Amino acid sequence: MDLSIIIVTYRSRADIGACLASLRDATRGLRAEIVVVDNASGDGTVEAARAEPGVLVLALPQNAGFGAGINRGLAVTSGRYVLWMNPDARLVGGSLAAVLAWMDERPDVGVVGGKILDPGGAVQRSARAFPSYGAALGHRYSLLTRWFPRNPFSRRYLREQATYEVVEPVDWVSGAFLLHRRAVSDALHGLDEQFFMYCEDVDFCLRAWHGGWEGFFHPGMGPGHAVGGRSRDEPQRRGHAQTGHGKRDVHRALGAGRRDARRALLDRHRRDHAAAASSPPQRPQTPAHTSASLGQKRLKCFR
Repeated sequence: MDLSIIIVTYRSRADIGACLASLRDATRGLRAEIVVVDNASGDGTVEAARAEPGVLVLALPQNAGFGAGINRGLAVTSGRYVLWMNPDARLVGGSLAAVLAWMDERPDVGVVGGKILDPGGAVQRSARAFPSYGAALGHRYSLLTRWFPRNPFSRRYLREQATYEVVEPVDWVSGAFLLHRRAVSDALHGLDEQFFMYCEDVDFCLRAWHGGWEGFFHPGMGPGHAVGGRSRDEPQRRGHAQTGHGKRDVHRALGAGRRDARRALLDRHRRDHAAAASSPPQRPQTPAHTSASLGQKRLKCFR
């Protein structure tokens, strides 16, 4: 099997049919399998996904979160490569077969992100630098960014100089549209399920880099059009955070999710330091394309 595509859904009935239909042309020439992992939607998402031929649907009994959903998909698939994709995305153009062939020639490349366009056709800055102390000041939701949107911390973290038209090394890519070798997830034992939502893609890419694999952005993979809003941010996250008690509880859950994700990154940072005290790290030098230290990268995750 060449490629396993894993789509984690939560109340995605309106989107999942078109998402799956867009994969028919995109997987042409590949031995591919598609699995939809549904987080107890209860809105007809499971039935809509099962109506598409050749799709395996896993209906989980409860909302286990995005990372856990990907892990369930990994457990029942066997492709040499794995693609994570949001249900509100449509894969239009590009060639997955060409990107897989490109990765076959570069065994050191473990993770690749593709171009993501918002509903208006604008490129989303989905390939970024690892978080640092500077990102704590200049992330998208900080007061500094609201007051000074062109501040150097935000520009560095969001890689605002990137054109998204060339193949280039990057630190991490959005889990809305993320391709990786099966060997990477095997070595990392999948995603860390401490991250119920937010930052699991940052953590996965960082652990992959620390294990010796490089991350890249490749414009030939896609573009993926996000039709439901900012793919991988509020629409899908809002679904995973929905508690059934109104918008106020949703926003509270989203805020708690970010705090929990940052806390989990900090816990990993502490464990890494404890491990480093007893043995040398596998990758003592930082990547050429980031100036943050490894310790700094673990501290914060911002969207």
